[in-house]
Amino acid sequence: MTVEEYLRAQCDRRVEQLKRHMETQIDSFEGEAKKARKALCDIGASAAAIDNPTESAAGSSDSAGEACQSKTAAGDTFALVAIKGQFAGKVFKFVPNAVQTTWTIGRTDENDISLSGDDEVSSRHAQIAFSAKQWKLMDLGSTNGTFASTGLSAAAKLKKKKNHVLKIDNLITFGSCTFKVRVRACERAESSRGRW
Repeated sequence: MTVEEYLRAQCDRRVEQLKRHMETQIDSFEGEAKKARKALCDIGASAAAIDNPTESAAGSSDSAGEACQSKTAAGDTFALVAIKGQFAGKVFKFVPNAVQTTWTIGRTDENDISLSGDDEVSSRHAQIAFSAKQWKLMDLGSTNGTFASTGLSAAAKLKKKKNHVLKIDNLITFGSCTFKVRVRACERAESSRGRW
C-alpha cells in the first residue's frame, strides 16, 4: 500500500465516521423537535377545550398551537413550554392578577417555578414579570446565566438585573432547559376564543 492509498483510506474512514455522527445528531434534533411540536399542539388543543368546551376540535377551523400575533393585554395568559432538557413537554403558565404579577424561577421549591434537579440552575435564577402590558424576564444574578433568542438569532446571555422584553416564540434557556414563549392574547371581533 502506498502512502497515498493509506492517506486516502484514512480520509474515507474519517468521512464515514463524521457522516454517522452527523446522522446521529440530526436524529436527536428531529426527536427534540417532534416533542416540542407535540407539546405546542397539546397546548393549543387544551386551550381550545378550556375556552370552548362545547366546540369539538374537529369542527374548529383554527389550527392547534397557532401563535397569536396581537399585543399582550392585561389578563393574558403567558406560558413557557419546555422544548429541551429534563422538563421537555412540560408547560408553565402565568396568569397576572391583582395579587401576583411577578414569578421567580429557580432550583429550590421556594420559587414559583421550581426547576429542581437541574444543577445548572441557581437557587433563585430569574424572574418573569408582567408590567406596562409587557412580559419581562430578568436574570437575578444566576451563576450560569440566562439566555434568550428570537429563534432566528443566536442565544444571547442576558445582563444581570436588567429586564428583557419577551415576545412570542422567543427561546429562553435556564441551565440545561430551553423553553419557548407562548402568549394567548388574541380576541377576535366575533369570538373571545384565544389560541396558543
